[in-house]
Amino acid sequence: MTTTLYISYREMERLKIITRVEQEDLTVIEGAEALDISERQMYRILHHYRLRGAAGLVHRLRGRASNKAYPNESVAAVSGTILRLWPDTVCGKAGTVS
Repeated sequence: MTTTLYISYREMERLKIITRVEQEDLTVIEGAEALDISERQMYRILHHYRLRGAAGLVHRLRGRASNKAYPNESVAAVSGTILRLWPDTVCGKAGTVS
């Protein structure tokens, strides 16, 4: 089974540095300095990398809704109320007020 992994530029840069640390081209401290993170954070990232490979570098909440996001039903209800009460103030484009 093949899995496609999409990583950001930042995660790709981390992968390059972590690979060099794993190959012992860099020390953990040098790698942490290169990524501008603490030594402790570098060990945490290395731990995730060793467990899951490159997928361990991807933020684990990617693709999930924020904990602070309003439920879709609430957003739809508020939008409907605004359109009902002020039909002339909102144009066809979201966020555009005339």
